[in-house]
Amino acid sequence: CSRMSRALEEVCGLEGSAGYHFGTFLKKLCPKATATHLQMFKCWLQEYDQLQKQKVTLERSKETLAALENYILQPVITERVKQGLISSFAMVDRSDDGRVNTLELQTSMEVERDTAKSMKKYFDTNGDGFVDIEEYIAAMCPEGHRLPPKVQDRIFDLLLSAEVERQEQIVTEQDALFKHPAERKAPRLKARSFLRKQVPEMVWEDWLAAWEALDVTKLGYLTRAQLRDTRAMRMDVIEFTFDLIAGSSEADSISKEQFLNKLLDAAGFRPRGAFPPKE
Repeated sequence: CSRMSRALEEVCGLEGSAGYHFGTFLKKLCPKATATHLQMFKCWLQEYDQLQKQKVTLERSKETLAALENYILQPVITERVKQGLISSFAMVDRSDDGRVNTLELQTSMEVERDTAKSMKKYFDTNGDGFVDIEEYIAAMCPEGHRLPPKVQDRIFDLLLSAEVERQEQIVTEQDALFKHPAERKAPRLKARSFLRKQVPEMVWEDWLAAWEALDVTKLGYLTRAQLRDTRAMRMDVIEFTFDLIAGSSEADSISKEQFLNKLLDAAGFRPRGAFPPKE
């Protein structure tokens, strides 16, 4: 501590310096250190900063997984409640065209136009400028309940659980580099892809059926808005899952191959040689 304090005092006392370069501080702290030593120390600090960011990302991923699991536990709305919402939509849809606009929301709900605009923005998850019956039912679904899932819940749970496990392994391995050798644990090795088992045909068929349920346009790809429109999960979980499959938060769509490959990797199966051709 005394050496560090002295080094700080010397650096801060340099003439004409409003601040100081970190390399200068390290040189004062360790006068005999070479440029290589200083660069190594700088890299260690950068890696440590990156580790802290990875830990924050891991916590967010865990929170998203917990949100999904809590959502899955919620009961599905009854047919009676759903029919009541359908009747309610018919009253709002005064033009009887299956789409509700801002004016219809404002008139039916007896609210200010700005409030109606905010409501439409919240309801309209596919971004087409209107509220259809599916969007209305999803938005008005009673708290503590959810819509019937279009895709098996375990598929999304598999994706998120595997991502949390992957991030945990990275954080554990990186964290071990900053610990005493006696405290380190042997890293867990991941099986190479060619050593993994082939995905069972029944599981593969389930995944293909899940994609078909999601890809309503049958174009072989799924946009972010289309995934939102499936109501498969909470909206924040949908955004996280889309980014996970796409590999980027900037992507506009995900392909069938990306979806299936992500599932194969998450479940620990080896890649398949080829995917079924598009019909």
